[in-house]
Amino acid sequence: MREIDLTQVVLVNISEIKPYHLNTKQHPEAQVNRIANSIATYGFDQPIVVDENNVIIKGHGRYFAAKKLELGEVPVYKQTGMSKEDIMASRIADNRVAESEWDTKVLWDEMSDLKKTDNMGLDDFGFSHHSVKSMFKEQDLSLLVLRKLPVNRSMINTMIIKTSVMPRMMTLQTLPTFKLKVL
Repeated sequence: MREIDLTQVVLVNISEIKPYHLNTKQHPEAQVNRIANSIATYGFDQPIVVDENNVIIKGHGRYFAAKKLELGEVPVYKQTGMSKEDIMASRIADNRVAESEWDTKVLWDEMSDLKKTDNMGLDDFGFSHHSVKSMFKEQDLSLLVLRKLPVNRSMINTMIIKTSVMPRMMTLQTLPTFKLKVL
């Protein structure tokens, strides 16, 4: 198992980062908008992972969202010492292994609670109307909001960026915080 040195997360000018030209994961505009809204609302809490040449291994969606938000710098973790094959496999695995089924009962309860307090809907998190209907056949969907979310740049004057990749392994004292001014 590889050791991860989280002190190596640094702010890098976004112009120095290069998307991998053969990335297999697609990032449609609607998804990029949701990621951008998430970053604007909750902060940039997962760094983009790059290789020694600043080519993205993990975090293409975050990269495109940061560009949409016109961020000058983003948190980056430089992964060194990996073979070309390991990098390719890591890219694919990162996007695929996180996919799994939802506990729809718990999801319904959580989303219903959020709806009561924040007027949030499942589409805020990337669920399509079709997937919502198939997941919640027995539920009254009028309780959840389904709407399009544009990127709201006026919400972001200062962003707090926490460079945590594995928060369970870090203490609050070791979690660096950065402020970015969005111009």
